[in-house]
Amino acid sequence: MKQRTKRKIRACADEALNLLYPRRCPQCDRIVPHGEKICPECRASIAYEDEPRCMKCGRSMRREADPTRAYCPDCERHPHVYDFGYCLAEYHSVARSIYRMKYRNRRENAAWYGEEIARHLGRELSALHPEVLVPVPLHRERQRKRGYNQAEDIARSISRR
Repeated sequence: MKQRTKRKIRACADEALNLLYPRRCPQCDRIVPHGEKICPECRASIAYEDEPRCMKCGRSMRREADPTRAYCPDCERHPHVYDFGYCLAEYHSVARSIYRMKYRNRRENAAWYGEEIARHLGRELSALHPEVLVPVPLHRERQRKRGYNQAEDIARSISRR
């Protein structure tokens, strides 16, 4: 089956599900307007990270005393074992949706995160030419208890885009 046909079938199935089970905002949990994935009020409240960014963790440097520095104070004080990272938004502005996704079985939030990451960081991710996305593994006991790994769900959502 062609990719285009699969996408159309998926879109029709998603539309039917949305009619039966309207989407809820990942942030405030209210029902969102048809066709939306997040309510307008919550979208406006998200503090997306922007340039200039820390060259290690990807957090925005605009809040720092010297935004021209290469690394944020945290990365200067504490060495990390990874080469570099990207950050979508300030944690406090998306904490509720992360909590719901991780601890309240709101796996559908992963699709929204995948779309937002692709929208805001897609250019940077594409420039890396990834062959595969590998989510951070979840401890075996935690995965058994929760039943899923939210990082895996987000990675799957990003890879679709």
